[in-house]
Amino acid sequence: MQQHFPIFTATPHGILVDGLPLAKSFSKDVSPQARCYVTLAEELLKQVKPEDWDNRMPHDAHNIPTLAKAQMLLALASPQPMETFHKYRENQARVPAGSPEGGQWIDKGGSANEANAADGERAGNVQQSLDTIRQEVQTKANGSIKPVSTIPDAKGQFINQVNIFIGGVGDNSRHHNVEYSDSVKRDSYGSNYYFVHDAENEINDFIESLPSNTAVNVIGHSKGGSTAASIATNPDNRGRINTLVTIDPALSHPSYDAIRASVKQWVNVNATGGQGSWGNIIAGIGNSWNNGPKGYADIFISANYPHTHFYNMMNARQENGPTPQEIINGKSK
Repeated sequence: MQQHFPIFTATPHGILVDGLPLAKSFSKDVSPQARCYVTLAEELLKQVKPEDWDNRMPHDAHNIPTLAKAQMLLALASPQPMETFHKYRENQARVPAGSPEGGQWIDKGGSANEANAADGERAGNVQQSLDTIRQEVQTKANGSIKPVSTIPDAKGQFINQVNIFIGGVGDNSRHHNVEYSDSVKRDSYGSNYYFVHDAENEINDFIESLPSNTAVNVIGHSKGGSTAASIATNPDNRGRINTLVTIDPALSHPSYDAIRASVKQWVNVNATGGQGSWGNIIAGIGNSWNNGPKGYADIFISANYPHTHFYNMMNARQENGPTPQEIINGKSK
């Protein structure tokens, strides 16, 4: 029996699966990585304005509007060719049936071939990046807690501190930027735990289970930074988070004022290097916070590293100030 591959489509009324509304739960036909892409697309579609639905993919891959970003993610979730998300509008004229180009979209003042060429040019800037993303993100984060290490402090003493590291969307790919980093395995004093970005409920339960005298630091990268901020602003966690570290965070977030008011200390790192790398492109698709936290975070660091260089950014500093790694190890600002 031939395997069925669901096709996801963005509409003004939500995401469709094979032409039907997306259910709350996915069917068994939907792969873990597809669920991951669809979840990201759903978040982006909440930000789309009604007038944006007539827009096509832009020529500049670094200035992709929110709708096109969501459509790109759904294209990754659907095993279908790129043209399914950069075709013309449904009510646009086509070449009449019976001609060699019958049924193809007609551009204003041009032939169907010219229209197809224009679409190809617009898609060309992002096609390679999409192929790389498809290859890199192999499995959706499974949401299970992963105790990784317990590290003594500089004096050889084991301290009552828990560091919760949260990876981004692609962290379960072969790179494991957060999970396999030395920040998790070697450098952070206390007990270090790793979670994936969509384990927010599990992390909240885990924090609730900790003794009240346990110092808790939450460190999130990319989408994991967004999750970390949401955890920090959860009323049940108010006063529990000692230091929040967001490393080049992306996607939706609580207000910066709310984040700052919810923790004892907030450290944010903005990645400014690696222009054109696949990690920077996917972070752009996911709406990186960029300079947004500046003026709100207690410590804001601009680091000349690509989005994927989590460990390097954990050890970046602004002028002579402490690094995020030093801060969670107890060095004051």
